[in-house]
Amino acid sequence: IKAIQKKYKDKKDQESMMKQNEEIQAVYQKYGVSATGGCLQMLIQLPIMFALYQVIMRIPAYVSSLFTKYETVVTALEGNKAAQEFFTKTASKAANMKINFDKIDFDKAGDIKDLIDAMCKFGSSQLEKLGSFFDTGNITKSINDIVDVNGFIFKDFSLTDSPSAIISNATSGDSIKIGLLILALLIPILAGALQYLNTKLIPQNTAASDEGTMASSLKTMNLVMPIMSVVFCFTFGTGIGLYWVMGSVVRCIQQVIINKHLNRMDVDDLIKKNMEKVNKKREKMGLPPQKISNTAKQNTRNISTVNDEERKKKAKEGIKASTDYYKNASAKQGSLKAKANMVKQYNEKKKK
Repeated sequence: IKAIQKKYKDKKDQESMMKQNEEIQAVYQKYGVSATGGCLQMLIQLPIMFALYQVIMRIPAYVSSLFTKYETVVTALEGNKAAQEFFTKTASKAANMKINFDKIDFDKAGDIKDLIDAMCKFGSSQLEKLGSFFDTGNITKSINDIVDVNGFIFKDFSLTDSPSAIISNATSGDSIKIGLLILALLIPILAGALQYLNTKLIPQNTAASDEGTMASSLKTMNLVMPIMSVVFCFTFGTGIGLYWVMGSVVRCIQQVIINKHLNRMDVDDLIKKNMEKVNKKREKMGLPPQKISNTAKQNTRNISTVNDEERKKKAKEGIKASTDYYKNASAKQGSLKAKANMVKQYNEKKKK
């Protein structure tokens, strides 16, 4: 592909551009490459990512058994002014939500749901503080169950909290919680590092790997995307970051297996299978079988990188230079001495 692009580098007319596209498409067809192959799998992941984000940030709304635990706590807020005041302050800080209990109807499902959504953003220490305003074992048990479910490795490491919030909590007390701090830093860093490793494992498009605007854009994307992953993982819930990390681990393993398989694959067999697939599709469409075009049959090493005009120009220049070189001989043209000098000069030139 790179060789074809060089061949048409200085030709910007419509006919040349069409020929270039035809030759590139022929090579794609030969090796069974899809121009949209790299984008399609990313598009499939997007709705999963959006859905997963909603689930992790609002776990009780999707897990009925956990919803019951949250519901037990928020319904107990009715009439408990001290707990309501703490809940309001915490919600405005942790969930960026303004809660007005004077307008809350505890018999209304929508209002209960709003309180649960706000409570989802509470950290383990905030949940335990909220539990201190109640003297019933049922509330304490529900809060402990919520803390256990949301926690990952450490009780204070909640899957709904962002790493930035966990780092802030780990360093705000009398002593720094080293374990929490390391884990909160590790998840975003691993997410970015593993995504960068993914880009290195995936075979790069040779048409845009070395030079030009496409190469520059590709290199920029390969650097920007891992950095964006780190930034997103610092601001989203740690559950999103863990998904990102584990997804990258799986993709790395998958890509290593694919690369080994491709290295063992016979290219001629691959080309034959691809042409069989193409012809089956053509048969369904009522079209005759297609053969690999002459351009696609060539190995890229055999595709000339110099266009016809340049080749002819260089050939003329070479002939003229050789003629002028031998014409400058001191002997009379056509004489035996001139011919001997011509042979001598030829030999000297070849030695140089």
